[in-house]
Amino acid sequence: MKKRIISMLLVVCMLVSALPMQVFAVNDSAAPVDAAESVAKNPFTDIKSGDWFYDAVQYARVNGFFSGTSATTFDPKGTMTRGMFVTVLGRMAVIDPANYTDEAGFTDVAEDAWYAPYVAWAAKYGITGGVGNGKFDPNANITREQMAVFYVRYFEAFDVNYDTGADITTVPADLGNVSDWAKDAVLKLWKTGLLNGDGKNFNPTSNATRAEAAALSQRTDAAVETWYTEPGVPSERVSVGLDGKPVDGEAEEKKPGSVDISGGDSSEGDTTTTYYEVQFAMVDGQSGDGVTLPKTKTYASGTKISAIPTPYQQNGIFMGWYYDAAMAKAVGSFDTLTRNMTLYAKIGEITAVSEQETPNYVTVNVAAEDVDAYSFGIFGYTDGCVMSFRQITSANADVEFSMNGTTVKVKDGYTSGQTYRVELDEDVAAQFIVNGVTQDKSIRVLNIITEKGEVQNLKLDGDMKYIPAAKVSDMIGTALDGLFSVSVGTQGTSGVTQNKNVGTFTYTGSDIAIGNTVAIYSGMRPDLRNKNTLGSSEDGAVIYVEITAKNGTSYSYKTAESEDVLFTPDVLPVSTAADTDGDSGNQSITV
Repeated sequence: MKKRIISMLLVVCMLVSALPMQVFAVNDSAAPVDAAESVAKNPFTDIKSGDWFYDAVQYARVNGFFSGTSATTFDPKGTMTRGMFVTVLGRMAVIDPANYTDEAGFTDVAEDAWYAPYVAWAAKYGITGGVGNGKFDPNANITREQMAVFYVRYFEAFDVNYDTGADITTVPADLGNVSDWAKDAVLKLWKTGLLNGDGKNFNPTSNATRAEAAALSQRTDAAVETWYTEPGVPSERVSVGLDGKPVDGEAEEKKPGSVDISGGDSSEGDTTTTYYEVQFAMVDGQSGDGVTLPKTKTYASGTKISAIPTPYQQNGIFMGWYYDAAMAKAVGSFDTLTRNMTLYAKIGEITAVSEQETPNYVTVNVAAEDVDAYSFGIFGYTDGCVMSFRQITSANADVEFSMNGTTVKVKDGYTSGQTYRVELDEDVAAQFIVNGVTQDKSIRVLNIITEKGEVQNLKLDGDMKYIPAAKVSDMIGTALDGLFSVSVGTQGTSGVTQNKNVGTFTYTGSDIAIGNTVAIYSGMRPDLRNKNTLGSSEDGAVIYVEITAKNGTSYSYKTAESEDVLFTPDVLPVSTAADTDGDSGNQSITV
C-alpha cells in the first residue's frame, strides 16, 4: 500500500492555524476527485499557474487532504487551530465520526461541535491530553512543536512505520527554543526529514502557510506505507496523482528467509537480499497491558534495529530493546538484523506530559571549565534508589559512583563533551539536588551535558580585508548563515561542512577588489579579539566572504573558502583516550 500517512499528517503538522469552518463544507468527503479534470478547472482565484506552490495545492485538493477556504479561494497564507488540527488528522485517518459521539471529556468542547468526534478520537488514543484544567482549547492556534508531539503520538499509538530511510545527522540549531516536553518528538521528526523547518532551524513556535503545507504533502505522500483509522485497522485510501491515476503501491511484504534477486545492467551482476522475521515481546517482570508493541514483520538483512518502530504506552517511555527477556544483553546502537529474532522491550513509567505540563526531568549544561569540579546530590539516598546512571554518549556505559553525605561522587570524574543520565526509582522518596537546589519529587531523571573546551590558537589569514558592518548596505543573500555548518548525530557523531552562500552588498570604499577575502564585522575587528572580549559588546557578528564581481559600488560575493580564512590550528580537540599507540610521551597520536 502506498506510503501516505506521514504526508497526510505533515499537512496537519505544517498547517499552523485555524481554517475557517467553510473549508470542511467545501469538501466534506476525503475521497479524491478526478485529478486531471479538476486541475484543469482550477477553482481558486488566488492560485495562479505560475505560483511555485500551484501543483502542490492542486495535488492536496484532489486528494482530499484539505480544500479551499471557499469555493473560489485557497488562502495560501491561512492558519490552523487545535480543533481543526484533530479534525484534519481524523479525516486523513478516515475515521467514522459516528463511532465517537461520546463527550470528548473537555469542558470547552461542546458535544455538537463539528470537531467534537475528532477530539474524542484523539483523546481516546492519547494523541492529545488537552491543555490542563479539563480544557482542550479548540480555538487556539497550534504551534509546530505541539503538532510534532501530536504527530509522533499518532504514529506510535497506531504503530505506523515512519522511517523514511533518511540519514540526517544534524539537530535543529534552535533546539534550545523547543519546549522540554516536545524535544523528543521534534528530534524524531527532524531525523526522518519530515518536519525539518527551514533545514537549519525547527522554528517551534512559528506558523507555516497552507501553501507550504500543500508542498510538503505532495513531497512526502510517498513516504509511509499504511495509515490507520484505529490501531491495527488499516485504511484502504489510495492517493491519486495529478494525472488522475492511483499512485502505485509497494510490493508485498517478503517472507522470512526469502530473497530478492535483482537483475539489470550492472557489471557486478545480480544482487541478493535476505529477509528476516522480527517478533516483539516484553522483558521479564513487565506486563504488556496498555503497551502497543510493533507487529511481527520481516525486514531486510542489515536493517538497523534502531530503525525499527518502537513500542508505545501512554505515560510510559521506551527504555530500549534486549535480545533476551532477562535483559542480559541489550541491543547496541549500531546492531543490525542478521537472523530471525524476538526483541524484548523495556518500558519505564513517567508522568504523563501534556502540552503545558511540567516534565519529570531536569537537564544541566556544565561549562567546559566547570566539568572537573561538577557534582550533584541526592537527598534521602538509600541503596537501590538510583535505577541507572549511564554515560549516554559512550554506548550507555554504566557510571560508577559513591556517596559522600548527599553528594554524588563519580569514580573517574566527568568527561567533557558527553551526556549523562541519572534515573531515580519512582517508588522511593529520594530527590535530586541540582546546583544546590532540592528538586521537586516529580523530577526522577537528571540529564547532565558536559561541554567540550574551545579549540585554541586559531588565527585569521594575514591577507584578510576588514570592513565594519556599518559601512556596508543593501546586503542580499545568505552569508549570515556563517562559514560552517556543524552536524551532530543521534549517536554523538559530528561533522563540519562549509556553507556555500552567495549574494551582493553595497560598499563605497576602495580598499577591496575581486578575489579578496573580506571579514564584515560588528564590534571589534575579529583579529584583535581575545578571551576578554568574549560575550562583550565587542564580540559582534562576523561574516567571511570572497569578492567575485564588482559593478561600481555593488559587490558580488560567495562564502569564503575555509583555507582563506583560518590557518590550521596547532591544537586539535582530540581526546587522549583516542590515542591507541600506547605511548603517552611520544608527542604523537594514533587513531
